[in-house]
Amino acid sequence: MVTNNNPYCQLDQLKFKTLCEILENHPRSYQCFIKKDTELIAWISRVVPQLSDPYYTLNTKIFWIINGLTDFPACEECQSPIKRNVAALKLGYKSRKGSCFCSHACAVSSSKTLSYRRATCIDKYGVDSFTKTEWFAEKFEQTSMDRYGVKNAGGSKQALEKQI
Repeated sequence: MVTNNNPYCQLDQLKFKTLCEILENHPRSYQCFIKKDTELIAWISRVVPQLSDPYYTLNTKIFWIINGLTDFPACEECQSPIKRNVAALKLGYKSRKGSCFCSHACAVSSSKTLSYRRATCIDKYGVDSFTKTEWFAEKFEQTSMDRYGVKNAGGSKQALEKQI
């Protein structure tokens, strides 16, 4: 945990040091120890005013303090601030794959995510999209035959009647 140039360490070195020691000595049960220290809880809430909303968890506030954040990180896709709680202290705002997005929509439309998904499909199925596999085409035709009596549901009587 870096202490030099951390704005929260400069505010109150003793509280910051206490927080760091608790995190170091009790990595799995740190919240129990922190919640017992009412002065430390008050300090954590006071030094991170951006997270005063009850929506933000203790984990998020601690993450901001330990990493010296003073503003919300930006989304990799749209550059808007990521105003959500952290998943875990080690991950922070990043996903398991190391990306940092504000929403599911940004994560899905990201070129980084799309290239990762394509690479996975190529590794598994030999094509860049699962819908291009032979198995999918056969299953699609079989389902259409079972449900509508034609290979392509667009050619069924119901679909043709709706087009007119």
